[in-house]
Formats: sequence, structure tokens, C-alpha cells
Amino acid sequence: MYILGVDPGLMGALSVVDISTSPATIVKATLMPKIKRNTRSELDIYKVAEFISEFKTTIKFAVFEDVAAMPGQGVVSMFTFGKVTGVVLGVLGAHNIPIVFVKPFIWKLAYDLSSDKSLSFKKASELFPNNIDLWTKKAHEGIAEASILGHYGSRFF
Repeated sequence: MYILGVDPGLMGALSVVDISTSPATIVKATLMPKIKRNTRSELDIYKVAEFISEFKTTIKFAVFEDVAAMPGQGVVSMFTFGKVTGVVLGVLGAHNIPIVFVKPFIWKLAYDLSSDKSLSFKKASELFPNNIDLWTKKAHEGIAEASILGHYGSRFF
């Protein structure tokens, strides 16, 4: 059974997790695909659609991190975050993939995690020992967290 973990935002990731294996395995994961537009990075909406479409018949549901604006965040970054979130939600909706929203403090508490991303790397390595090559550097923290979110979805079965 496949569950899609979504760490939203331009620096986030998508991870398809097979929870029917023991241990759970990551079928496919990607950082949010980006394209360069002038000097800025922007979401590649076509690659997001392509990634999700590949698994549209096998993903039972998506576990989507339900984050909100935080004090001190800039208007441009919040607008970009909202745009990325909207695109991913739209693609999931277009494929009739159910979505479970979970607040960060809830899923992180379930795995004894905090905002310290190095803990997410360690936990993802424990949960997915066959996939540790997916988060080899700090830039891959979104993949680790999206994968843990997918694993968190196993609690609903």
C-alpha cells in the first residue's frame, strides 16, 4: 500500500512510501522540482504533476504537513509557499487522491522529533534502512521529512 508524504514548500519534497513491506520502503522520492525563472527558482508544476500521476492509481492517500505562516517570514516567501502548496493540492485533487493534513508538532511528537532537521535524518534512516542514500546532504532534509510523513500515514490503517 502506497502513501504519499508531502513536505510542502519550494524546499520541500514528495515521497511515495510502501507501508506493506517490512521495513517500509520508499518507492520514489524527489525534492520539489524547480525551474529557474530569471534569478529565482520556481516550482516546476509539470514535474509535480508527472511525479504524482505516475502513482495515481496506487497511492491510497497523501499525508500533507499542515504548516502555517510564522512571524518574520517575508511576503514573497509566503506567497511562494502558498503557490507550491496550492499546486500540489490541486494535482492531488485532480487525481482524487484523499489527503490527510497533519500539524508538524503532531507527527514530530509521534517520532520524538523537533525542529532539528538532523533528528529527521536519523529517524528516516531508522525507518527506511534500505533507502538512506536518499538523504545524503542537508539539501535532502525535505525527502527525509516527506518520507517520515508517509510512514506516519501507516497509523491510519
